[in-house]
Amino acid sequence: MTTSLINPNINFILLCKTYLTNKNENPLARSAVVIIFNLSLLQNLMVIASNKELTSQDYFNKAIEMESLGHSAQAIRHYDIAIKLQPNFADAYNNKGNILTKLGKYKEAIDSYNLAIKYQPERYEPYLNKGAALADLGEYQGAINSFDLAIKYQPERYEAYNNKGVALRSLGKYQEAEEVFNKAKALRTPKF
Repeated sequence: MTTSLINPNINFILLCKTYLTNKNENPLARSAVVIIFNLSLLQNLMVIASNKELTSQDYFNKAIEMESLGHSAQAIRHYDIAIKLQPNFADAYNNKGNILTKLGKYKEAIDSYNLAIKYQPERYEPYLNKGAALADLGEYQGAINSFDLAIKYQPERYEAYNNKGVALRSLGKYQEAEEVFNKAKALRTPKF
């Protein structure tokens, strides 16, 4: 099976979820979106159920869908299957780490981010996410090291600078934190 059968539905499902979370006042339109959303989910499940040879990308897509619906455990299971089928699937490790972080399982999340980094060592997101998880554990110096690596690979993104500033401030390094916050602010401010 090609992933083209599943990918369009994921985008539609995410769009429906966004629409439903924005307090739409029109009950008829809201009901129509709910019906279409459920039909789209059903179609996606039928495609997956009818095919015995799903790819790692199919399971990855299904994990994203489950996560968007708030089903963390099912999402993790689908990421695990994607990883089993493709052990070097860095995006699956990173996304799994994000769910584990949301669940407060920081050490497991860090393990997952480390595997994402192992397979894509020049990618920004796993370093940023690992740094946030380390900061949540109070391991601020490790977080700073991770944020520095994120900055190394994407110096034009402000998020790692901002997070590094928070970690520096937590260590009482206020002057250094201020400098990093200013860099984040400069990157975040649109240039005309």
